[in-house]
Amino acid sequence: MGRGTAREARGGGAVRATRSSMELARRQRRSMSPAELILWRRLKAVPGIRFRRQHAIGPYVADFYCPAAKLVIEVDGNTHDCAEAPAMTSGGTGTCAGLGWR
Repeated sequence: MGRGTAREARGGGAVRATRSSMELARRQRRSMSPAELILWRRLKAVPGIRFRRQHAIGPYVADFYCPAAKLVIEVDGNTHDCAEAPAMTSGGTGTCAGLGWR
């Protein structure tokens, strides 16, 4: 499984992560909420399926992303109320749906 931005989505289009969203994703990986940490541990334990945490998609940062399933998981909470992080709500959800991601 390669590293990088959302370029794996070539079949359904691709969205390049912005420099600022990649930097934000790196920072968020270091300071995950307790709920995100619990879910991350459980997702890592699923055999045969790999997830990425705090994955940059265009100007957005998804909490978790599974490239094989084209699945984005967002955890609700106060960390998403931060003005610094564009939420995966209207804009991010539309971006993901346009790529055929769920």
